[in-house]
Amino acid sequence: VDGNIAQVFTRCVCEGRARISFHDPKHDVVIKKADPANLRGFLSLLGRLVRGQPVECADLSQPPTKVTPVKSSMVVARRGDYPSRFPDTLKALTARGCSLARVGREVTSLECLSHLDLGENCVREIPAALGDLPLRRLVLAGNKVRAFPERLFEGRVRDTLEELDVSQNELSALPPGLCRLPKLAKLLAPGNNLRVLPDSLGSMRSLRMLDLSYNALQYLPGSVVELELDWLSLSGNPMDGPAREIHVPSEVPSLVALAGCITVATGVQLTAEDVPRELLRLLWASGRCRACRAPVFPDSAPWLRASARLRTLVRPSGVLVHVLGDSFQVPLRALA
Repeated sequence: VDGNIAQVFTRCVCEGRARISFHDPKHDVVIKKADPANLRGFLSLLGRLVRGQPVECADLSQPPTKVTPVKSSMVVARRGDYPSRFPDTLKALTARGCSLARVGREVTSLECLSHLDLGENCVREIPAALGDLPLRRLVLAGNKVRAFPERLFEGRVRDTLEELDVSQNELSALPPGLCRLPKLAKLLAPGNNLRVLPDSLGSMRSLRMLDLSYNALQYLPGSVVELELDWLSLSGNPMDGPAREIHVPSEVPSLVALAGCITVATGVQLTAEDVPRELLRLLWASGRCRACRAPVFPDSAPWLRASARLRTLVRPSGVLVHVLGDSFQVPLRALA
């Protein structure tokens, strides 16, 4: 460091933060989440070295006799054991049955977290900031969640999530953004109040396990026949929609819908930095015409009620969990 330190920024020392700028290489060292007292001592010692003042051995701390291993996983079994802050190095956190009513910043600030299990709690709202974590597995089973925030699946989690368990909640619908998770292989949503599913459900190419049992589904989106499932459960749903029905919108599609169809057809990948979020979510809600495969939007496209044999919804070697025969005709709502 002799003669190589350009500047030391100490304005936020009381918050455990500081920044050291070097001449060569021209990079900064950022210190954050440090103990303020220890940080002041370190910066004081650094200042003496920079000024060429002598440093006594007594000023230096002794090296630790034991190195504390980095904590990468943690299980909290009781509310009284739930800390106000978790180690920043956590990659897996389980806090089941702790009577949690909310998911706070102590969780959403864990930038390394890949596995999160908050099952059997009392959580009603999921913070959008949870989507900024690199989660691969998210378990929210046994809570009171009624809806997902619109931005939940727009962050880092979009490219990492492989398993989502929202069993036994109070969901009435799943957001279209859920169908844009390229790695999601396991979706568990039994015991909710789901009445409809996104028309773009069939675009989930990695999905292999789908549990929709004990909901209020009368039909499935027509795109479900495009999935390559190894395991499917539809038990406990009414599935009593009419076998044949055609619906034609009374109004012509809007210019926005027509432009959206062209955008989807060309395969242009847009983000929230390119267009307003409202338009982005409209694009996410698009489906495909069952006949010509052209992009269409559910709100402006005609649709018809069709059906498909239950066994055809999984691979030949796949598993069906149901109380109906394999030949049962599942009602579908197909866009046209």
